[in-house]
Amino acid sequence: MKNLISGAVRSFSFRTSVHKMTKVPSAFLEISNGSQKTRLDIKLFEDVNPEAVQNFLALCGQNNLTFRNKKFVNGMPGVFLETEEIKETIFGPSGYLDESYLFDLSVPGLVALSKGPNDQDNGTSQSGFIITFAELPDVGNHVVVGQVINGLDELKKMSFQSSPPQITNCGQGKDISLTH
Repeated sequence: MKNLISGAVRSFSFRTSVHKMTKVPSAFLEISNGSQKTRLDIKLFEDVNPEAVQNFLALCGQNNLTFRNKKFVNGMPGVFLETEEIKETIFGPSGYLDESYLFDLSVPGLVALSKGPNDQDNGTSQSGFIITFAELPDVGNHVVVGQVINGLDELKKMSFQSSPPQITNCGQGKDISLTH
């Protein structure tokens, strides 16, 4: 899988000869469609979209507002899946202002916030999200919260099945160490 750092960053370059160790937060989603199960591990881009990541992690938690039991109801098999609409956020029902469009959807495995019909023009996002399996560079602006680092191939296979995948469990993962 192509790494986001090398593929989808818009007008951004690393110009340093010093290698730094950085820890980034992660989340996991356990997904099933009845006969198949997988676990997605997702590295999160908190430094780029902190409010979006904060909301994503909160919905991976054990509170009333959660991704648990949400289904992937939209999408194109082998291209992307989208969760059912989730209008609530930890910031309230009106959502929150979009942060950065630093990343486009030009690599597989990205986790980006969905845009509802009322979100397209007002610059806000809700809590639903899409996961890409292919390049989608021409779908407009989406706030990217992370990249799947494990389990994407299994979820892609589920996208071709007749029963929609459902999130059965989710939570915050361990911080991931990156060298750059």
